[in-house]
Amino acid sequence: MKTYFAATILFATIVQAQVTTNSMPANTNENIQAQIKLEHPNVISFSILPSVTDPTIKNFDNPHWMYVNRDIVVEHKADLAQDRHELYLFIPGTHEKDSPRGGKGPFAFCDVAADLGYHVIVLQYPDEIPASVCGNDSDPNAFEKFRMAIIQGGDSKHISIERSDSIENRLIKLLQYLQTIRPKENWGQFLNQDGTIKWETIAVRKAKGL
Repeated sequence: MKTYFAATILFATIVQAQVTTNSMPANTNENIQAQIKLEHPNVISFSILPSVTDPTIKNFDNPHWMYVNRDIVVEHKADLAQDRHELYLFIPGTHEKDSPRGGKGPFAFCDVAADLGYHVIVLQYPDEIPASVCGNDSDPNAFEKFRMAIIQGGDSKHISIERSDSIENRLIKLLQYLQTIRPKENWGQFLNQDGTIKWETIAVRKAKGL
């Protein structure tokens, strides 16, 4: 029941969150961010460049954003939501080259998730080529090959991604780095002992485009 309730709140917030991030003028967006901060005063948000977590990452070095409520995941205060021991991973949609980037992601949505006891990451990755380039491909597996190249690294007819730039590597290196610099928040719980991603502890949402 708690899981259903949390999911209901999260998805009820997502339309507002996406409008807030993507459609508002900059000054309006800043005002809304300030208002959301007042509504979620215990949520900390901070950014880290992908290249800081892994020096082999050379491209698409826009910052990842993290959201966490330390009163929940570190202090375990009884009057707040319980630590869910789950990561909410937001994967942005396709970004048009040379256009402004959205930055912190759907911050209203992320703040709500953090206040519900999730660790939250808005992950940056190679996102300038849309999956729609596969639309006229005669290969029925073209879309899968395209997406797996972005997720795991590799080549398809339409895209070539180094392993270091893949979603998997970026997430692994980010979680390892976070565990090193912020150990009390326990970001390492989302990795297996062999360093692979513990996907069963992660809720993934992607925006349109990947």
